[in-house]
Amino acid sequence: MKKMYKLNQTLKMLFMVVFVGCIGTASAQLSGSYTVDNGNATGGTNFNSFLDFRNAIVTNGVNGPVTVTFVTDQTETSQISFSAITGASSTNTITIDGANKFLAYGVADAVVLMNGADYFTFKNLTVRNTSSSIYVQGFRFTNNADYNTVTKCTIEFSALSSGSTGGGAYVSFAATATALTSSSSTTNGSYNTISANLMRTTSSNSPGPTFGIVYTGNNSSYPNTAQNNTFTTNTIQNFYYQGIYMYYSNGCQVLSNDISRANSSSANCASTIYGIVSFYSYGTSRATLLDNNNLHDWPYSGATPGGSNNYAYAFQLYYNYGLNNTTNRFSVSNNSIKNISAYYSIYLGYSQSNTYWDLKGNISDNNDVSVGNSSCYQYGWTSYSSLAYHYDNNTIKNSDGGYYWYGIYNYNPQNSSGITTSIDNNIIENNKNAGYLFYGIECMYVYNSSS
Repeated sequence: MKKMYKLNQTLKMLFMVVFVGCIGTASAQLSGSYTVDNGNATGGTNFNSFLDFRNAIVTNGVNGPVTVTFVTDQTETSQISFSAITGASSTNTITIDGANKFLAYGVADAVVLMNGADYFTFKNLTVRNTSSSIYVQGFRFTNNADYNTVTKCTIEFSALSSGSTGGGAYVSFAATATALTSSSSTTNGSYNTISANLMRTTSSNSPGPTFGIVYTGNNSSYPNTAQNNTFTTNTIQNFYYQGIYMYYSNGCQVLSNDISRANSSSANCASTIYGIVSFYSYGTSRATLLDNNNLHDWPYSGATPGGSNNYAYAFQLYYNYGLNNTTNRFSVSNNSIKNISAYYSIYLGYSQSNTYWDLKGNISDNNDVSVGNSSCYQYGWTSYSSLAYHYDNNTIKNSDGGYYWYGIYNYNPQNSSGITTSIDNNIIENNKNAGYLFYGIECMYVYNSSS
């Protein structure tokens, strides 16, 4: 009996230890509202630093919605890296409210790394990378970081002084920090929204990061797996090479962004610069849209043709596919392209092998190249081997220069019989100083087309 009693007591104590341990683990999970107070924390819902909050949520997870609000500015001692958070879901979301304070750290990568983290929202926060490395970034999403939002934030670089065509970005979706356009069979992120953010450099006449926003998708599953990221109403005020770049995307949309080099006062950019680039896209569950964007003032406000800014491409578009002739068509529509200059050539759009797509309602105004040089061209909207296209209601006006001048140049379209195509109602006016040939609309090698 004594042995049995001792055994029962031992089991009871063991049960209590396990039970208390479970209670301790459950109570450590985060839920509710917290603050970050820069060493002034006074209670259980406050953290001394944002890094402390990061360590707590990564370690313990969540069991309800979490909101953390900045009370003071935060200068951190290491990168803020979020992995997948236990318990995070569409219900148990994690909201970071910067309350117009800043989060600063200097790193040759992103200040905030979303490494497989889901269901986060960052808002009203200034994210400042103080590194001078060409690989500076604000946010980087990788390893299936899904359902996240960055909105109404300022993303800025305070010490960037060197330009590179192989460097960083304000926001990136990339597997590594130093090769943002290298694709892999892992999707960096899906169903994310980057909206209403200000992206800028603050050091004097900085050349800007390589990219404004760069999205590199899954190079194997992208034709049939929706990614559906949205980049909308952002203001990109400086970039060195490409404003927005997408590679292997599906259903991603670039809407109503303002892309300029307003933070620069010289042509300290790459000799060839691009506004919006899309290579290899599909529209499985929704269309790929590059619509309502404002591209202006390259290489800087008030620039005239000359110097080292040799070529400018407002859009570069290769192998973008709509779902079919009527559903989820690839669209480049209602964009404004204004006050862009280059010494040799300007392309409003250089397009190749796009299928089921629309180029509609775009306005080009006051985009100039050098006058009187036989090596200089205005190429306008140039496309090669397009299928099932509509180039309608576009305006090209007040553009100066070029030995050859093209408004719309459609070369070798690949349309099948019975698919309607169109080049209608385009306005080409008040363009001048074409040195040799002027083509408003030029179509070459048109076969099997019902346009």
